[in-house]
Amino acid sequence: MPSTALFFLRETSGSVDFARKLQARFGFRILADKAISPLFAEAGVEVSPIGFEQAYALLREKANDVNLLVSNFESVEQAGRECLSWKSAMEHFDRNHVELIRAAAWKAAKVTVIGNPREYDGALEVLAENGSSFPQSFRTEMAARALRAASAFDYAVAQYLETQASDTPDLSALGGYPKTIRFAWPRAQTLKHGDNTHQQAALYGSFLERFESLGGKELDYESIINVSKGAFLIGEFEKPTVAFLRKGKLVAAFTGDEPGQLLRAALKSSDCSNTWLVLNNMIHDDELESTLSSGIAGILAPDASDDLRDRIGRDSLGGSPLAVDQ
Repeated sequence: MPSTALFFLRETSGSVDFARKLQARFGFRILADKAISPLFAEAGVEVSPIGFEQAYALLREKANDVNLLVSNFESVEQAGRECLSWKSAMEHFDRNHVELIRAAAWKAAKVTVIGNPREYDGALEVLAENGSSFPQSFRTEMAARALRAASAFDYAVAQYLETQASDTPDLSALGGYPKTIRFAWPRAQTLKHGDNTHQQAALYGSFLERFESLGGKELDYESIINVSKGAFLIGEFEKPTVAFLRKGKLVAAFTGDEPGQLLRAALKSSDCSNTWLVLNNMIHDDELESTLSSGIAGILAPDASDDLRDRIGRDSLGGSPLAVDQ
């Protein structure tokens, strides 16, 4: 019996190509929400339309051939803004999508749930490497992500009700201070140590999506602090500016009119040794050698020239990290 994939999506980008490859390469049977099945059919994907109740019943059955749910939902904030009252907003929230995701995640022993288009290519690679099936480790990882997303949905609805549904509005909540606050950031990187070598540390959140590491050593605790503080600092200046940071603190800063001259002058300063160099203009290939030889620990710039990127592909940068703000 072929594997079956259910598609229930708000954000459909990449889904048609994903479904086509699931079907052509791995023999999946495609069942899709009635609202989006025409999109699949027009693209040549053999698809059977299905409703929410039918899909939910399939996931609830012990004996079924559903192996994959591809689903996502609309944010609570967006639905709430579109509606006039909290009662009508509750009707528009994507509860059906969330219930499907939750049901699939609870059956992680058999069903894989994918909610982000960025995960489609990785899922295809996993299938290719594992004989057209998802291994248990992948299913449980996806289930954990899905349950966190469902939990975030419930939390957002609760916050919405706090601000909209009571007879006396919570003015503090409306002003941006809800009754409760929750943080749920993914771990982006485990660090070798924290501020001191005997401390453990890890990086959470979207830092690695915000900055692109072009070369050199892996960013450590102090480098991450310097890059974070440097990005905020350098955004305050309109004229070409060069700054040096050490342990998140400003050591020296220089402003001028001509970026190349400014950088050369700043690198002559005795303050630059073992600091992060932060620029608000692009760094070029012909400036790299003199910059690295000045004893700096790393470089943060808004972008890098094509010549510099080519050189980085051939050179280790002497170990100094080079990051660009995305």
